[in-house]
Amino acid sequence: MQSKLREFELYCGANFLLVNVTKTLASVYGPLPDPTPTLYLYSSPIQLVAEATYVGMTFKSTKRDIFAAHYQRKASSAKSIASACFMLESYMGPLPPTLALRLYRARVDPHLTSGCEIALDVHQDHSELLEDLQVEYLRRALNISRRSQIAPLFTETGIRPIRYRRITLALRYLHYILTQRPELVNAALREAFNLAASHSAPTWWSDLCHAAALLPVPVVLNIRKFPSPQDVNDCICAVERSLADHLLAQVMTSQRLPIIQHRLRYNLHEANGHGIPDVSTERAYLRLPTRRLRDAIMQLTFSEHPLAIEQMRRTPGHTPREWRVCRFCRHPWAIETETHVLLECAATVLSTPRKRFLDAAVPPRHSLHRLQGRLTKASLLDAILRSADALPHFAELAATVFELCRTSHPLLRIQSEAELLSLVQSP
Repeated sequence: MQSKLREFELYCGANFLLVNVTKTLASVYGPLPDPTPTLYLYSSPIQLVAEATYVGMTFKSTKRDIFAAHYQRKASSAKSIASACFMLESYMGPLPPTLALRLYRARVDPHLTSGCEIALDVHQDHSELLEDLQVEYLRRALNISRRSQIAPLFTETGIRPIRYRRITLALRYLHYILTQRPELVNAALREAFNLAASHSAPTWWSDLCHAAALLPVPVVLNIRKFPSPQDVNDCICAVERSLADHLLAQVMTSQRLPIIQHRLRYNLHEANGHGIPDVSTERAYLRLPTRRLRDAIMQLTFSEHPLAIEQMRRTPGHTPREWRVCRFCRHPWAIETETHVLLECAATVLSTPRKRFLDAAVPPRHSLHRLQGRLTKASLLDAILRSADALPHFAELAATVFELCRTSHPLLRIQSEAELLSLVQSP
């Protein structure tokens, strides 16, 4: 190493280059030699350090993962930037979700993806730092509680989960290397491939294969076949399909997301939709004019609403579904679900705001008016949420109903079969 430094001094002298020795650092990766040698540059000793930052990447030689400190620093920077974004609310009031998502893409995402072409996500605890920050930001941007499920944060905003975002950028970087062939980087890629394929050594290429296999829906890269640009394009498409399958599985296996489930069934079957645009995109209700209307539709979509079908999941012990009776009509066969309360319940306190909604949003010539008698209530609700004309009026209906639930109409708590039978016998 000392001889290489001497050659470097000669090269700099021949090319009229000046080296700042005080900013030059050395680091040892692997077991420390005993005794530890001292390296010199221009007769000055070079400082030996365990951690250093070079072109934005932080390396630490005393950790098994040399990028551990980089993840921690970028997570801290992303958290600071996210807090600064939401501090705007003290000056301008609540941030509209579309603006908060734009700030995320412009200010937070660059920190969460920093160095993703080099530091690949092969350690679960490090990638979880970034995932937790992304989820926390999106929940706050949408004004959704911490108990909300994670998959809808991505299906409703069009934001990619950070693990998928990072590996996609890494694959695009690989595609750049293979197509543009920068001399030194291309040579390093081939060396990394040869070491991984021939000697099973841990390299950048083996880490990329490992990171793809660690996705929630694994993507397989052939570690012993040198990739072509077409192979990389196929892998990027496979990652997109993996993301769509992952989000679809998370939503469809949940017991709490009937609104999104019905929409995805329609997209994937009746409309022959497939791929990320049909599963994850920024929804129209995020652009409703007031926070009250936006919150009502988001609470409905995320199952964060005050209706019994959701609230009684959170009570101590198990409340059977058939005991979650509608508090408004009090019919023992009427379960307080989203479709029942918003579209079916005959209680006067609900029928009045529902009539206002129908008069305003579903006039006789409107397509929804003709569909009312032909669709199930779940399908009709999905059609209303898809209608740009009906959505604001329906949001007003949902907001009114949820306010009634929170203020003047407490939950009807059935504790036994006898109480349920008493509702049948009452007039």
